[in-house]
Amino acid sequence: TIAEKLIERGLLQGRQEGRQEGRQEGRQEGRQEGRQEGRQEGRQEGRQEGRQEGMKKAMLTNIQQALSIRFGIKQKVYEPKLKGLSLLRLRQLNKSALTVSSLAEFEAKLQQFLITKPAVAVAGSSPLTPQRVGI
Repeated sequence: TIAEKLIERGLLQGRQEGRQEGRQEGRQEGRQEGRQEGRQEGRQEGRQEGRQEGMKKAMLTNIQQALSIRFGIKQKVYEPKLKGLSLLRLRQLNKSALTVSSLAEFEAKLQQFLITKPAVAVAGSSPLTPQRVGI
């Protein structure tokens, strides 16, 4: 009958419109969730990178101060070479700056680090965990 056909067309049209609206809403919600997750991940990565960069600067300062106090050199002498090193290498050099018996010995250690790849971190130590240095 005509009424049944009209009802069937109405249902079909309603389903199509419902699917289309559902897809649009789903896309919109997906974009919003994606943006939110992206912002959160970005903030976390930014904080982590900021902490690591702060620790690198602190190690750089510690090394420069130790060399200045122990050997009477200007603090910024080695800065260009030190800036490119990893946090792990800076920690190792910081220890050396406090224990070497001569500036030549420190320079040899620095040169060694500049030409070799960084050592693998020891299990249980994190490159983001600051180590205290007594200066």
